[in-house]
Amino acid sequence: MHKKEHTLLICDDEPDLLELYAAMLSDNYKIVKATSGEECIRKYIETKEKRNDIAVILLDFRIGEVTGDKVARDIKEINGAKIILISAYEIDRDLIQRLKDERVIVEFVSKPITLDTLKRIIVKTILIDDLSDKN
Repeated sequence: MHKKEHTLLICDDEPDLLELYAAMLSDNYKIVKATSGEECIRKYIETKEKRNDIAVILLDFRIGEVTGDKVARDIKEINGAKIILISAYEIDRDLIQRLKDERVIVEFVSKPITLDTLKRIIVKTILIDDLSDKN
């Protein structure tokens, strides 16, 4: 993978975690940050309009007044991106499976997550996307 070839949109309402994820991943990816569901959707649209597609969205499940599954569904309606839903809280497994089955999210991971694991999941998600584009 070429350095900073792909853009990640990271959405978390905890500023310290948002900055930590951005710092951990900025050596390998262009980073766009959002602190709310509304900002996540707005930045996704703005970035797409600039012809700079977002490869993956790291989306916290609890982001203020709205839940990550709602934001993920809204993004899917726009012309969805690959979304990795993350949470420090236990989320209903049936909901997660439904979101995967409906292709609203690609993966769900629990916090805390190691940098190596997060990078592996992102690379896997991008590669799946790149392979489907070539077919």
